[in-house]
Amino acid sequence: MLPYILLWSALPIIARESALSALAQISSGPTDNLVWASLGLFPVLLAMLLLAKRLRHWQQSKLAQQTELVTLAFGAALIALSLPSSFTIAANLTLSTFTLIALGRSRHSLKIATLTHIVGLLAIATSIYYFAPDLTVQRWTYVALGSGMAEILIHVVSRSDRWRKNLWFGGIGLLAIAYFLLVTHYDQQPSWLWLPIPVLFCAIANHRRTLYPKTAAVLSTGAFILQTPWIFLSWATAIINFAIATLCTGLNSRIWRSLPATLFAVGEVIALTNSILLYGFTRFSDPDPGWFLSLCAIEIWALWLLPRLISRRSGLLSALYQKSCLLWSFALLALFALTQTIVAVAFPSSLYTPSPNPLACSILATILLAAALLENIHHRPAEWKYWSLGWAVANIVVLGLLASGTTGANEYGIACLILAFVAQIMGDLWVKKHPGYRISWHGIPLLYASIGGWLGHITSHASTRGLPEGLPDSQLILSAETGLYTIAAAVIFTAIGRRDPKLNPLSYLGLLAFTAGAYELLIYQLSQASSGSPGDGVTLLAALALVIALVEKWLSPWLQRYLKLSIAAVQNTAHLHWVFGSILSVLALTAELSQPTGTRLWTSISLLLAAYALTVGNRRWTPQTHITNHTVWTSVGLLEVLLCLTFSRFELFFDRAVLLTWAGVITCIASTIIYRLPWDRWGWPLRPFRLLSIWLPMLTIATTILQIEIPGLLAVSAFYAGMSKACNRIRLSYLSIFLLDWAIFDYLDSQSLLTALGVALITGLSMLYIAQVDPYFQAIQQRQQRHILRILASVAIALTALYQAETAEPMLLYAGLTLVLCLGFIFAGLMLKVRAFLYVGTLTFVVQIIRVLWLFISTYSLLLWAVGIVLGLIFIWIAATFESRRSQVTQLLDTWTAALDTWD
Repeated sequence: MLPYILLWSALPIIARESALSALAQISSGPTDNLVWASLGLFPVLLAMLLLAKRLRHWQQSKLAQQTELVTLAFGAALIALSLPSSFTIAANLTLSTFTLIALGRSRHSLKIATLTHIVGLLAIATSIYYFAPDLTVQRWTYVALGSGMAEILIHVVSRSDRWRKNLWFGGIGLLAIAYFLLVTHYDQQPSWLWLPIPVLFCAIANHRRTLYPKTAAVLSTGAFILQTPWIFLSWATAIINFAIATLCTGLNSRIWRSLPATLFAVGEVIALTNSILLYGFTRFSDPDPGWFLSLCAIEIWALWLLPRLISRRSGLLSALYQKSCLLWSFALLALFALTQTIVAVAFPSSLYTPSPNPLACSILATILLAAALLENIHHRPAEWKYWSLGWAVANIVVLGLLASGTTGANEYGIACLILAFVAQIMGDLWVKKHPGYRISWHGIPLLYASIGGWLGHITSHASTRGLPEGLPDSQLILSAETGLYTIAAAVIFTAIGRRDPKLNPLSYLGLLAFTAGAYELLIYQLSQASSGSPGDGVTLLAALALVIALVEKWLSPWLQRYLKLSIAAVQNTAHLHWVFGSILSVLALTAELSQPTGTRLWTSISLLLAAYALTVGNRRWTPQTHITNHTVWTSVGLLEVLLCLTFSRFELFFDRAVLLTWAGVITCIASTIIYRLPWDRWGWPLRPFRLLSIWLPMLTIATTILQIEIPGLLAVSAFYAGMSKACNRIRLSYLSIFLLDWAIFDYLDSQSLLTALGVALITGLSMLYIAQVDPYFQAIQQRQQRHILRILASVAIALTALYQAETAEPMLLYAGLTLVLCLGFIFAGLMLKVRAFLYVGTLTFVVQIIRVLWLFISTYSLLLWAVGIVLGLIFIWIAATFESRRSQVTQLLDTWTAALDTWD
């Protein structure tokens, strides 16, 4: 290349300038020298290609390949240099095209063919731009469309596979560029300009020499989709487009045998039909949209009938068209349902402006759809058809009510409930002759019932003129009738639930809804009451739960047969209502009860609840309990009786003073009677009544603890003493001791005789009694614990006696009492052989004697010497005696020690 440049430099300047001026005239403008080099150096590129050819001839393939790559890069550089001038770029690309064509004749390569094709197209485009630089976008669009169509057509007649592939993909690329220009300049292009493209692809797809027939069919369908922006420009464009698309997609489906192909074919038929019908409707002065809904229903019916005709022909294409018809019918059905639903919802509002006969056509359309569904169900039943029929019937009813001027939500709720009853009854009647329920036969009545119940709880200003101003357009309310809606829905749920054991939860839900409806009715009546206390209302709610429980219990055999539930399930439902009523009864106590009516009502209801539990707890009346055993039921019933009597004691006994004085005696008599009665022979378990008889007096004491009188305490104490012996339960006597101590304390306090020594004596003696009789302390291994308890009780008495002897007056009197008490302990210890009594009594006696002597000596100090002498003589005598009789004294002490070890 360097000699070539030097040769150019060797030319005279005048010659070079003359050559460049001539070239500038050709290019119609001044051009830089470097740009002209893109053409001037082109011979160098040819020389390099010749060199590569010779190298291949010399068997230097690798070197030849490297030379070709360098040549390709050099050619790209020359093209880049020629870009500033339209003439140079066109000339360069043209020369490159011819060079590649010449190279391709000797080298049959797909890559060279592809490169030649691309460069050739660019050469044509740049040449057009050189000769017609002012060409408009519309003209360029024509060029791209014409070139693309030409390449697509030429690929059919070409005999070279290499060029057929290049022409196919090149044509698609040119058409893509053309569509981009069409879309970006949408308003400047004719609406029909793109339409030949899908027709071309359809024709190519059906040609026998097509390289990619299936791809051509897909591209034809896609091209029709790309035509969509122009179908809205005029009715003629839309109708012609859909007509041509109908023909082409039908032909394409023969090549492209797939569900999308048949879906597009059927869809184009539907679009063509609807566009023609819409165009016809627009010719009327005041078209009614309802007529189009009627035609839509007819189309849906036709789409259901068409597969039956197609099914006469076998094959894959027939099956695909049948499925496509069904899918399009589903789409139209969904659109129809959505439209009709919007009409039903929007009609009462200002958003929808009806025609003079606004809903007649909509009702007619839905009737046509219902007729189509019935005919289709008769031909081949399916779940979705029953669901659709259910919607259609409901829509007809709603539109009919709207047409009659009905706007209240309650009327629609009643209509839905009637539909639910009709659907449920028709399903049951059908199954009697044709066994077997469908899922939709369960779901449709349930859906109707749910919607009806919900609508029954909604109100609006149009239907409730008595409501205060400011309420929203619709809200949930509680009125005199809302409970009836809930009960009606509950009947539907139970009727559906009885059909199959798997649907039993619906029966339970229905029973729950029945309860809710009953409570709605009662709560509304309570809310209208002008007087009364909150507790009275809660009591009435508990009474309603009791009534439901009793009804379910008494009618359990019939309910079991109707609901097809187990007898245990029905009775458990009754028990749950009883539990709810019992909870409400207890909650009523936390609220205010009116006096005396509310309290008496509560007492009656509570006693009835207790009677229910006791009835279930009786083995004769209720042989089998399903939640728990008879003992628990009986115990709960007795607890409810106790709660009732405790709360209502002053309502049952009007003389409060007599009740407080003799409550203990009364309960002791009642407990004795309860204990003696043969409850087990009457069917009740014995243990709950025995426990009640034992604890009833103590509960009475607990409830009257602030007002109990001494006779009542003594009577209950005597009762527990007797029950302890009768039941052979020694620990019951502790209650007797406790109540006796209480009575003694109360009496001493009332007489102002209660002292610390008295308290200590009563408490200590009670502790000594427990240590003496308690079974725990009777065991041999508990001997030490019994001894410690006795020590504690005795020490408490002794220390209290010493303390009172020091603080009370006269001191000598109380000191004498202490000595007498100590002597009592000592003699008791010796007689009963109890170490604790002997130890404490002796020690306390000695301490008290020493204290008395000390006080005596401190008063008469002269006697100190005499006492000291006497004590000294006594100690000397004791020592002398011990020394003279050591063995006897030691033996005596050992005997005493051994004897004490055997004491308690």
